[in-house]
Amino acid sequence: MSNGRVMIWLVAAGVALLWSPGFAWAQSEASFAAGQGSYLSVVAGNSLLEVDTVSTDTIVGSGNGGTGIINVNQASGSMNDQANLRAIALSLDSPDATGTTAISLGGGAVLGDNQIDSTRALRSDVIDSSFQNSVGIIGVNQSSGNMNTQRNVLALALGGGAATLTEGELADLRAPNSLTQEGGSRIDTITNSFSNTQGIVQVTQSAGDLNVLGNNLAISLREVILR
Repeated sequence: MSNGRVMIWLVAAGVALLWSPGFAWAQSEASFAAGQGSYLSVVAGNSLLEVDTVSTDTIVGSGNGGTGIINVNQASGSMNDQANLRAIALSLDSPDATGTTAISLGGGAVLGDNQIDSTRALRSDVIDSSFQNSVGIIGVNQSSGNMNTQRNVLALALGGGAATLTEGELADLRAPNSLTQEGGSRIDTITNSFSNTQGIVQVTQSAGDLNVLGNNLAISLREVILR
C-alpha cells in the first residue's frame, strides 16, 4: 500500500511577503504587488481493502461569526489529497498613482492506477449549524471516502492588475482506476449553515471514492482605494 501525496508551491516576488502553508499574501504601499503559485496533487498506484469500516467527518456549531480567511480540511477516509491554496496580491496606491497588481495560480490533479475493494463501509460528511454570520473567505474540504483529490483554490487581485486562473492551468488527468463496492452507505450533507455569511465560500464533500473535486475562482478588481 502506498499513499498519495500533495506537492504545493506558492511564491510571491518583488514585494513584502507573508507566507503560510496553502496561503500566499503579497502587499505593497508603493505601486506593485504580485503573487504566483502552482500546485500538483497526485494519487496514483495505491491499493485499499476495507470491510465494515465507519468513517465520519463532522463540523457542528463551528466557525460562526468568523472573520478573515478560514480553511478547514477533514479526511476520515484513506489516501485523500486535500488543499485550500489561497494566493492574494494587494496594491495600495494613492488615487493618482499607477499601480500594478498581478497574480496567477495554476496546477492540477493526477488520479490513476488505483484499486479499491469496499464492503459494507458506512461513510458520512456533515456540516451542520456552522459558518453562520461570518465575513471573509471560507474553504472547506471533507472526505470520508478514499483516494479523492480536493481543492478550493482562490486567486484574488486588487488594484491595477489582473488575476489569472484558467482551466488549462487547472488541468486534471484521470487514468484507469478499479473500484468494487458492496453495500454500505455514503452521505454528504450541509444543513443550517452559511446563513448571513458574506464573502467567498467554497466547499467540497466526498463520501465516495476516486473523485476529483474542486472550486476554482479568480477575481480582479481595479482602481481600488483602501483607507
